[in-house]
Amino acid sequence: GGAHVTGTLGADGLSLGDSEYLKIGAGEDFQLYHDGSHNILLGVNGADFKIKDADHNSAIFDTSAGVYLYYDNALKFETTSDGINVTGRVGIGTTSPNSGVHLVGASTSDTRFNIQSTSTSYVPTINFVNSGNTSSYNDLVKLEAIIESSNAKGAFLIIT
Repeated sequence: GGAHVTGTLGADGLSLGDSEYLKIGAGEDFQLYHDGSHNILLGVNGADFKIKDADHNSAIFDTSAGVYLYYDNALKFETTSDGINVTGRVGIGTTSPNSGVHLVGASTSDTRFNIQSTSTSYVPTINFVNSGNTSSYNDLVKLEAIIESSNAKGAFLIIT
């Protein structure tokens, strides 16, 4: 049973109950449904999902590789088997990052940058790298931290 239409079908709306599918494609390989708790887009044949207009990608969900997010058709974020890649600046707590990684916290505890290892045999390190060499200015390696607080425990400056 059911209706079979060749051509265009006009309607004021389409209502489907929970776990009733809208199936699209010759092999019904794209399905859209609600299971009572979740809205689900299902690609039956392993095809990628793309959000785009005629000329620009916004997002690609590659079922065999990763997720790719774009801004004005330029790749900005992708997932990989090793983690993620980000192109451009990263803002954490800000929508206008003014450096490669810009961290803005709402309170003093929000602005802490912690590097922690779950391995007892590994000491976390920070490496500053510029073109394959340790970051330098006039051949000097410089790491500086100035702590300005009434409960400061110290400040350090390392130049080698």
